[in-house]
Amino acid sequence: MLPSDSCLRALYSPGAIALVASVTIGMIAVETLDAQEKKLRPLKHSDSSTDSTAPLADDTLADPSVQEAIKEAVKEALETRKLQAEAEMKAILTELQEDYEVEGEALTALELAAEKSVEASLEPWTKDFEEFLTLQFRRMVNRYAYDKLVVLQQLKQSNNTAERYRSTAESLPRSQEVWKKALAASPLSEADRKKWEKSFLDAEKERKESLEETLEELITTTRQTQLTEAEPLMKDVLKISKADDTQRERFRVLINEIIEGELKSWKEDTTFVLERVQDNRWNSFARMATPREVDRSDLWKSGIEGILAADQMEAWNAEVERKRNELEEKLDTLLSAEVSKQRSEFDPRMNRELEQLIEIVEPDAATRKELEKAAEAAVEQSADSWKASAKTLFFRLPLATRNSVLERNQFRYRPSMEGVQPEEQEAWKSAVETLLTPEQTITWQAELAKRKEDNAKRLADMVDATAESYRMQFEAVLDPRISDVIGSLALDEKRAKAFKKAGESAIDQSLDSWKKNAREWLDGLTDSQRDEYTRQGRVPLGYNSNDAAENQPAWKNAFTKILTEEERERWDALLKERKTKQEGAAAGIMLSFIEEWVGLHPEQWEPILKIFRKHSEPVHSQFKEQHYYMNTSQVAQAIKAVEESELKKILNESQWSRWQKAAEIVATQGRSQRMEPPANLEKPRPGPDLLYIEDAITRLIYERNRKMKDEMLMVMLAEIETGSKAAKIPTQSVGELRTAAKGAVEEVVNQWDGNFVRYARGRVQGATPKTIYQQLGSVGNYSSRNADPKETPLWKKNLSLVLNEDQKKRWDAIHRKREDFRQSAVLDLVVVYFEGTLGIGSEQSEEFRQLLVESLEKYGPDIERYFSSHSSPWYFRYYSVGLPLMGIPEKKWKGLLSEEQMKTWEQQYQPNAANYWDNIQRYHKDRMEAEKKEAKEDS
Repeated sequence: MLPSDSCLRALYSPGAIALVASVTIGMIAVETLDAQEKKLRPLKHSDSSTDSTAPLADDTLADPSVQEAIKEAVKEALETRKLQAEAEMKAILTELQEDYEVEGEALTALELAAEKSVEASLEPWTKDFEEFLTLQFRRMVNRYAYDKLVVLQQLKQSNNTAERYRSTAESLPRSQEVWKKALAASPLSEADRKKWEKSFLDAEKERKESLEETLEELITTTRQTQLTEAEPLMKDVLKISKADDTQRERFRVLINEIIEGELKSWKEDTTFVLERVQDNRWNSFARMATPREVDRSDLWKSGIEGILAADQMEAWNAEVERKRNELEEKLDTLLSAEVSKQRSEFDPRMNRELEQLIEIVEPDAATRKELEKAAEAAVEQSADSWKASAKTLFFRLPLATRNSVLERNQFRYRPSMEGVQPEEQEAWKSAVETLLTPEQTITWQAELAKRKEDNAKRLADMVDATAESYRMQFEAVLDPRISDVIGSLALDEKRAKAFKKAGESAIDQSLDSWKKNAREWLDGLTDSQRDEYTRQGRVPLGYNSNDAAENQPAWKNAFTKILTEEERERWDALLKERKTKQEGAAAGIMLSFIEEWVGLHPEQWEPILKIFRKHSEPVHSQFKEQHYYMNTSQVAQAIKAVEESELKKILNESQWSRWQKAAEIVATQGRSQRMEPPANLEKPRPGPDLLYIEDAITRLIYERNRKMKDEMLMVMLAEIETGSKAAKIPTQSVGELRTAAKGAVEEVVNQWDGNFVRYARGRVQGATPKTIYQQLGSVGNYSSRNADPKETPLWKKNLSLVLNEDQKKRWDAIHRKREDFRQSAVLDLVVVYFEGTLGIGSEQSEEFRQLLVESLEKYGPDIERYFSSHSSPWYFRYYSVGLPLMGIPEKKWKGLLSEEQMKTWEQQYQPNAANYWDNIQRYHKDRMEAEKKEAKEDS
């Protein structure tokens, strides 16, 4: 299956890369490369140290091939950045039009300046992005034990990094001189210009202050960690050296000085990185690197020598050596099992090599015996080499990770196999060189050459076969695009055929591009790694979005060679129109998800939608995915990207308070919630402990009960705030409704609680004290959608008592309006999704929308009932988003779509939706019968 862009982002995430590398590639390069530090932005604190337990100075990024890859990655990312910059300036121009009524020649002049400012911004952006990439990889190389190959792989995903990278103010188009001059020459008054520029400056100032607060919090936590980790070191050195009070105080000063120095350097590096990432990712990016430990600092050795006398220093050095030897012994014991596993892989590999050599050169008995001895020695050397590499890796890990390895007694990290395989060892190479006759040497070298040639052919065949297996997936992605062009522009048969042929050529070019990347990737592997993939018969390399067929020359050239200028203009206008509609649909979905919790008034919708449109790309970009699949956390991510300063201009205090909570609720809906025992809870005793298990279950029930109450009450308070404003209810009456809301929530949660208790206990049957908290973490949400305080008799009765007839009408009207908005947002999403995937043109769009309205009015409740996921509703899934289309009568359906569009629907979307349609119709039938029965009883 061809990975989607979102899958690729997951595949090339640090965790996923490390996982793949740990299995097949190796986690760290053992070879030492020539350092070229002047070409890199160095970390403010060096990673080198004379201490034997210090991490090695890593020169991975100093390797010329890595530096070249960084430059190439920046070059490729520049295309993405240019599109981003153009979109930024487009938004600014729109704002100047709408808010300051800039039109005519003045607008034209600003549009021209915007184009020039985009070009002017690319050079400073390029320099800054290259520096960011370099520093970020330097921070992660030790932290995640990346080797050169992993770094090169990640650099191929630079476009994904660029999409999430936040440009600094200096590299934005609006900061360029050409734009500033154009704005100064525009009709905007000086007051308006200052007001407009102030909004940017205020936002930047607020973000800087927020970042500083975040960093200070992180520094406080990190300082405490550093002090805690340094405490045993302090105790040891004082105890061993028998230091006096003066020395004791000097040591404290030294340790504090080292920690503060390392924190200062860490803060400078971390600030540089965090300024360039989204605010909601600050914590994760900050923790990708930590300050060095005290005894790895350059100041430690010189400082301790300046404090201790010669005899004290001798005693301390002896203790360091003793502890090092003790640690080595523990590590040797830990690695012994791992070495045995490696030896079991080296032995058969070496035996195959030996058997092939003997078969080819036919040595005499004495030579054969010597070769066998050499093979055994080579295996031992390989085992020793692997162990040495593993030790090097271990001592390169941070202290907390090293301690964790020893506590778990598991070494899951995998050093690189570069130069470690037995046939690469000196014992074997020397034996082959000295024991074979010249004729045998020539014969063996010829065999090695043939083997290399055969391996190259097998690799080439493997690359071709893997690429070819992707062809069908590429066709599935491009076919709707082809149908879209043909149908939207009503191309004649001849030109339609030409476009289809261009699509075939584009897919060939796309696969050729992938093959090139695959060959380069394979070239970067060791022989043993390539052999492993050859045995698997498949190249485990995903697609870069740049390799997509629609980005290939054949596809782009088709537009200029086949279409007329007027048709190209129509096509560009259609794409522009769709992009605007996609942004609007995504913004609507974002608002629909948070509106229920916050209680927004209709007059607030449009200002927030306008902001959301600017941040909607993470949502609407998913509409283009072949296997479109979203969840609420992606929506929440886009919501959280909105600046606090923008929202506070629109929301009142209570709404802002609910907004912050709601964004987190949307982000975590449907997720498993890890449950940890309280820190002060005693560890469970061995054997069954029913009280411990019962205590854990009770904790979960209490926490979920409280969470359910808080969330339901928040929705009710949002309902009250919106309704009371529309109905103009007095303050005293609002207070009465809030009291009633609490009672209604209490009633619903009490009913829900009994069902949840049975559900939770059923999920943890057979749990032991050791597993109970882990099992409780997998207990998901339970039937909260069907628990609605607004439907309780208590709430309805209080509402009827508080509201008069006129107030009730206005109350109901505003809430119908809110519900209509949410339904309309879903409808908009389905419409724009299929406009893009089926190629529905402007003239078809309104009729298509009306048909969907009719279908959703009829089947919407049944679809909602069948798909009750909190985290991924039916309209977020490629296999169910087409369900409303199933409800359109066939006659109307075929009267709307062209033959090409119908083919795309029937081949790519209808089969998925059809899998569920029988159940939807059954739900619909049951609901209709229930409603008839209820109506009959009422009458």
